[in-house]
Amino acid sequence: MPSASAQGASFLPSNFGLAINTSAEYKERRRQQMLRFVGATVVTFVCARVAYRGVLSRKYVPTFLQPNHLPPPFSFHKDALLAITHSTLLACSAYTMAVMGGCWCWDVSSFQEFSWRMKKLLGGAEKEQEIAMQPVDEETRAIQDTMNNLLSGKFVDSEEN
Repeated sequence: MPSASAQGASFLPSNFGLAINTSAEYKERRRQQMLRFVGATVVTFVCARVAYRGVLSRKYVPTFLQPNHLPPPFSFHKDALLAITHSTLLACSAYTMAVMGGCWCWDVSSFQEFSWRMKKLLGGAEKEQEIAMQPVDEETRAIQDTMNNLLSGKFVDSEEN
């Protein structure tokens, strides 16, 4: 019987070994991202069902021998409030699901990681390194030194002496 290892199995992709040999910390991180996405998906599904039932509950279906040429009594304010509530729930939950799905796909777990990935994607990391490597002129250096001395409390005003 052939071995089920990632290197010997012909039915597995060539890069599948990476997923097997990852650390427990990385697997837990990816699991946490997956659970966040699944949770957001469940919340979106529940909000969609609530909105659907809200729409069905406002539908007027007359019973037998009930006049259908007269509209039933209703409140404009209540209908408007329910419509805004349902649409807000659906929009927020769908947006959360999209964000969590994107974070899961891009392997992002915090705002700092998102910032770093976007900076890397848009070319900001290289530009930041180029700016950091440029020489600093004397006026800028003097301003930096003065600000550092002020913030650290080492600055003595020469006009007082």
